[in-house]
Parts: sequence; C-alpha cells; structure tokens
Amino acid sequence: SAPPKQDEIEAAGRFAKASNAFGFDLYREVRKTPGNLAMSPASLSIAFAMTFAGAKGATSTEMRKVLRFQASPADTMSDAAKLTRLLENPSRPLKLSIANRLFGEKTYAFEKPYLDSVSKAFGAGLEPVDFVGASEKARLTINGWVEQKTEKRIVDLVPKNAVNTDSRLFLVNAVYFMADWERPFDKGNTEPADFSVSTSRKVRAATMRQETSLRYAESSGAKLLELPYKGGEMSMLIALPSKVDGIDDLEQVLSADKVSEWQKALKPERVSVSLPKFEVSPPAAMSLGDTMQKLGMSSAFDRAKADFTTIANPADKKQRLFISQVLHKAFVKV
Repeated sequence: SAPPKQDEIEAAGRFAKASNAFGFDLYREVRKTPGNLAMSPASLSIAFAMTFAGAKGATSTEMRKVLRFQASPADTMSDAAKLTRLLENPSRPLKLSIANRLFGEKTYAFEKPYLDSVSKAFGAGLEPVDFVGASEKARLTINGWVEQKTEKRIVDLVPKNAVNTDSRLFLVNAVYFMADWERPFDKGNTEPADFSVSTSRKVRAATMRQETSLRYAESSGAKLLELPYKGGEMSMLIALPSKVDGIDDLEQVLSADKVSEWQKALKPERVSVSLPKFEVSPPAAMSLGDTMQKLGMSSAFDRAKADFTTIANPADKKQRLFISQVLHKAFVKV
C-alpha cells in the first residue's frame, strides 16, 4: 500500500490524541470496579465518532467536550477513518482489523446523507434488522457479527435485556489485534512464580522470562517496559508500580500526557524480564451509559433533549433517537 500522506498522519494523530485523553478520563471513573479490567478507548472513540457525526446542538457540544474531539463532527469521523486505515496497514507482520457496522430497525427511516457519510468513511453499511418484531433474533445477529469480527474472542456483547421493541439503531465497532513479540519468550523458560496481588496476598502464576535489550525507564513510582511486537512498529507498554501496594497511586497519576512523558523517558537497557502469562476475559460487557453521563454527556441519553436528527428525523418527536446504553467488552491475552 502507498505510504500515508502527511495530512493523513496529522488527522490520525489528532483523533488518537483525543481518544487517549478520553480513555484516561473514562478510566478514572471505571477503575473503581473491583477485579481485572480491560478496555479499548480507540474502539469506544470510533463508535462515538459515528454517533457524534449525527449529533446537533447541546448533544453535539457535550459529546465533543467529553470525548475530547477537536474537529467538526464530519471531520472527526474522517479523522477516525484515517486512523483506522493507518492502524490496519496490511503490510505489517501482525493482524489488526477494525470493523464498523450499523444495525437499524427495518421499518424506521434513517437519513440517507448520514448513512452515506458513515459508509464512505468506514465502509460501514446499515444492516436492516427487525427490532420491533423479533428483537431477540436481532440481538443474536449483532452478537454473531461481533464474534466473527473478533475471531470469536468477544462473545455475547449485547446482553438479553439490552434489545427490545423500542430499539432502533445499534452502532457497533469491533477491533481485533493479534501479534507475535519481536523477541519471543522461550517456552522452556516459563515456570510458576509468585505474583503479588496485594501486600498480603500472593498467587502462583506461569511466568515467562528472558534477559534481553529493551526500552526501559523508571518514573513516578513505576518501572516502565516497552515490549515491541514483530516488525517493531507497535508495542505494549507495561507500567509496574515500584511498591507492591502502589497500583492505586500509579492509577491516580495516569493521563495521556503522563504516558507521553513515559514514552520519551524509555531508553534501551539490558533487562531481566519476568512477565506472568495472563488473560482478562470479562463474562459480561461493561455498561458505560451512567459513566458517560457523569463525565458530562447527559443530553445524548435524555429522550426529551437528545438531538440526533442528522441520523434520523421522524415527524413524531417521540420517535426521535437517543442513546439508551453504551456496551463495551475487551479481551486481552498475553
């Protein structure tokens, strides 16, 4: 594929910056949930970019602020599409696919210019489903699509109670990433070791080990390690609290700027790495509607106030669109 143009890189960077800033705002709210947590701000931001493209008035203003978007609704969607194309670059030795789809009630009238713009930006067509007459079948259709696009990693995204005869539109984004390490861990060096869950509790975990040269730094009470994926263009950044009970302090300083600062501090060093194999596979989707409202995006969720008339503009105002829920599920296996 042709190398990306400078304006494409800038547009993608603008969207990535907004997505990262929003991701940490959201993380500050959801981190209070007990247990392990995995989320993909990029997936949420892209789905919201499609929604923002159809918003007007206060609904649009609040969305822009909460999602940290810098450009107009149309340009934001275009930026998201450019980021998607850069990330999906097929020449890399890894698999990264990003898919978008609209599932709309077959008897409901959507605005053609909106559908055309989403289709042009993302290749995301509208799939007509029967929410009114067969909402359970529609739910299974949506879940089946997500499952297929994520190599069966994300199953049952939409729970039973989330679809009913009032549902009119689901905007869905699915991201799938699979890559080998640039420097793979030798299976023979993997053995059980203690992992501290807290100051008082340890568990035994299968721990991968290697000694090699990697980019490393220490900053803000954390040890930072960058593990590159094959091809060297993408990497995993790990932040390990310096103190066993330091995770809370570390989470409190997390921000997009902080991560930028960390990345600048990384320098190649000879490091001895012990990394537990792990999997975060939540049984149910996170429901983020209340959190989004708490962050300041309230009009979009208010049946009387929401203005998504760019997406659909029925004469009967009671039939107008509003966001009833935001469902998100992420799966991580290392």
